[in-house]
Amino acid sequence: MKSLKEPSVAPDARPSQDRAQTAKARIGIDLGGTKTEVICLEPSGHISYQNRFPTPRGHYPDLLEALAKAIQLADPEPDPRLMKPIGIGTPGAVSKKTGLMKNCNTTELNGQNLAADLSRLVSRDVKIANDADCFTLSEALDGRGQDHNCVFGVILGTGVGGGIAVNQSLLAGPNAITGEWGHNALPFDRLRPDTDFPWPRGRSCYCGQIDCIETWLSGDGVTQSYEVLTGERWTAAEIFDKPNRSEATQKTFDQYSQLCALALSTVINLIDPDIIVLGGGLSNTPGLCQAVEGQWATLFFQTRSQPALPAPGMVTPAAFEAQPGFGPRDLRALQSSIFFRLALRPAATFHQNRCAAGALLKFLPIARADVADRRRTQN
Repeated sequence: MKSLKEPSVAPDARPSQDRAQTAKARIGIDLGGTKTEVICLEPSGHISYQNRFPTPRGHYPDLLEALAKAIQLADPEPDPRLMKPIGIGTPGAVSKKTGLMKNCNTTELNGQNLAADLSRLVSRDVKIANDADCFTLSEALDGRGQDHNCVFGVILGTGVGGGIAVNQSLLAGPNAITGEWGHNALPFDRLRPDTDFPWPRGRSCYCGQIDCIETWLSGDGVTQSYEVLTGERWTAAEIFDKPNRSEATQKTFDQYSQLCALALSTVINLIDPDIIVLGGGLSNTPGLCQAVEGQWATLFFQTRSQPALPAPGMVTPAAFEAQPGFGPRDLRALQSSIFFRLALRPAATFHQNRCAAGALLKFLPIARADVADRRRTQN
């Protein structure tokens, strides 16, 4: 018996329904632990709507209501046929076993079926993926990592996360925790013996462990470190964005860059990336990339008697100059841009109980097609 094969369809010969869906404007939401941003991207690449607001914390129904209102403001269209697709980048991931959120530092999300709950409120399909995976894949496809084989995307913000892309494809494991370096233990024993380190160890992490990298390199970690030195409690932005750094601010920054280099050196030893791209609010800290790069060459594995090996480049996302209407290509724009590509498929092709990274891989051919189309337009 002959096996039946589906006929191959050229990209320009897709059904008219697919073409109509591809041409839709799309809504991307960056659901952060501190702030949430909603933007609407037109097919031309122009951002026609943008809204940023503090993320409601502590009560899951309040968070759902805020997201539903934000979506209604971004797309008040009542006709289901014309409603814009929605993608949300969240901390944590969707459990493959239960379909519920897990590993979120926005802890009220854990154990909730965010996609289904929000979908009921807004009467449309909602897709979810890990924010660090979105960031990493977007950079690997057409950002600072597009010319590199192995890209490690780093999130430094309310939480500390990461993603790994090889050959422009995300690596995904059965537990949806690939790249979660923020919940490795900080290797304090690798600090230089002469290091002045007045900060007590033993910081508790929401995950139940002690001294996770996130407890030191997140925004709250910076706040705690500064408070130890001064007795004053300020946000990381208030500490690092001051035009003239005080002695305590500089000492906090030096500690932060040293611990960041130390923690990233363990990642370099494990996956040997070509480039590390920083995202998240703390990635905007002036001088951070240079300070970290200046330290990690002595930290990752290499025989000292041999010539120094090339360390991976460390960069922040470049400006998204190719598309009109985009400002700086920061984490929010990156997450949204990849979701604009991922939110194209009908709901039937997206399984809610798939891990977030697996869902991204499923949609990757669409993302690549969008990138190819944009490059042809640019040329």
